[in-house]
Amino acid sequence: VGTKMADWQRGTSREFINPSDFISIKENAIKAIINRQKSTGLLTTWTEDNSSWLYGQGLALKALCNEGTWNQGIANNAAAIAAEKLAMFLINHQQMEGYWPRAWNSVSGAITVLREADGTIWMGDFPWIITGLQAYYKKSGDKRVIPSINKALGFLKGLINPDGNFFTLNPQTGIKYEVASCEAYAAALLSLYESGETALAGNMFSFISTHGWDSELNCWREATYSDRIVLFANTWMSYYNFQNGDTQKGLDALSLAGKALYTHGNGE
Repeated sequence: VGTKMADWQRGTSREFINPSDFISIKENAIKAIINRQKSTGLLTTWTEDNSSWLYGQGLALKALCNEGTWNQGIANNAAAIAAEKLAMFLINHQQMEGYWPRAWNSVSGAITVLREADGTIWMGDFPWIITGLQAYYKKSGDKRVIPSINKALGFLKGLINPDGNFFTLNPQTGIKYEVASCEAYAAALLSLYESGETALAGNMFSFISTHGWDSELNCWREATYSDRIVLFANTWMSYYNFQNGDTQKGLDALSLAGKALYTHGNGE
């Protein structure tokens, strides 16, 4: 269904959810994530074809780490066990340059999509793994992931100019291409914040704020060249608005999501 966002009615109040419902929502979400894990350690994105797409692995790993508990580095609940299995798959299936394939078969672990059709690396996926592995290391203290994190972070930082302009790469040709997607900026920004690279993250945020914010509709564009609106960009980029003290822009970005999404109850 296509609609014109400029015609949407703005919300005037927040939806009320009983605080006790949040526990059930969280528990149901974590159980659903764990139930998607195969013996490889991968989480199934689409059950129809057993695919495991990269972006979901990184995001889920952070969520599992949030809910996981470790005792002197030993996983001692279901979320922590699942997190370790996923983290071990990721560090053992990293490309030599530092990035990861876009998709695997969750059952076999075979690569199904290595890069984009044009040979470049989709930056809306790859940085989420840095975020997930950093969260895993902070919670578990498992030093096995450090070399993988350092390799990935070094690769990512090499594609960011000092002014915050972001690039991707075709590893076969060595040619760089400018990244225009606000979703990709969001992925890279969170990985930098999670890694303590706050100065570089700040430069990136300033750069994309100048080129990706729609001051007429008060929301994030899909990309610097596109007026299309996507929820990914607005939900994730709102976090950085709040982090940088721009509360109104954060609320404006989230109000877009609030008009398109409705949640109620205990996560059913």
